[in-house]
Amino acid sequence: MYAKNLTSYETIEIHTFREIFYVGTCKKPDINIFDDKSKNLIVCENDHIAYRYQIKKVLGVGSFSQVYEAYDWKNRMNVAIKIIRNKEKYKKQSVKEIEFLKFIKDKSSNLPFAEMLTSFEFRDHICIVFKIIGPPIGSQVGESLDVQKYAIDILVCLQFLHNHKIVHCDLKPSNVLLSYKKIASLIDLGTATYVNEQVYKYVQSRNYRAPEVILRIRYNEKIDMWSLGCLLFEVAKGKLLFEGKNEAEILMQVCRKIGEPPKRWKKFCEKFLNEAKPAIGCELIDEIVDLHPVLKEVILGCVQWNPKRRISSNEALNLFKSNA
Repeated sequence: MYAKNLTSYETIEIHTFREIFYVGTCKKPDINIFDDKSKNLIVCENDHIAYRYQIKKVLGVGSFSQVYEAYDWKNRMNVAIKIIRNKEKYKKQSVKEIEFLKFIKDKSSNLPFAEMLTSFEFRDHICIVFKIIGPPIGSQVGESLDVQKYAIDILVCLQFLHNHKIVHCDLKPSNVLLSYKKIASLIDLGTATYVNEQVYKYVQSRNYRAPEVILRIRYNEKIDMWSLGCLLFEVAKGKLLFEGKNEAEILMQVCRKIGEPPKRWKKFCEKFLNEAKPAIGCELIDEIVDLHPVLKEVILGCVQWNPKRRISSNEALNLFKSNA
């Protein structure tokens, strides 16, 4: 019945699936090459994934994966599918991500995390299926957002992770999605790690990267709090807190906006900046003077050089809740 929709490879592949719900309607070249040069799975609009999911549109593209909105013809619902690049190191990371997602689903008591529905392998790509949520909080910057309410949503997720010694490692506006119920949900545990493991030295997106990560100093869950401070500032003010083309520029901005590094870190900074002398200042205080006092206190508490002096997720959550 549907032979015209299948490539010669699919006419063989389809027999390995016990259930068939959708075969795709887009035209595909009749070749057995499924990956592009970056090892991302090649798909087109209305193509199928595992003869069940209909690709609708791209939701996001990352270093390790691509995320698509799709229609699940078995359960008759829209979903988000994260398709991991076909490289061994990324596949290993995705196995760890799935472990964290299962742990969260079992233990988190309906906290606002992205909910994993299932996972499977298709054409050598690990696929993770999530309930669809909504747009990233970053796309809403500049609109009338209740920043403190969303901060509480994010913090209850961070509190759960940190209480279980898990570091998210990539907190940023594009990894916080807003549902139609105006709830902020935390997504993307692709580089998450336990505090005592630290599998990845290169973590966090550059504009949200904590100084200890830049300087390759051992880190803990407090790097998430640094990123939270950057995120809250960006959502409240509509601009990046620390912006740079490279890590050295970020470090220079940190010095200019929050002051000089701790004495024990100065040698690391000087070596990293090739002995350039950064301008030292406290511009951040002036930039947030118009914000709510609690929001201001949390942002300043998050972006502290010394992780030990940095506010914890528990402390920040208590501050917001006591002033809700």
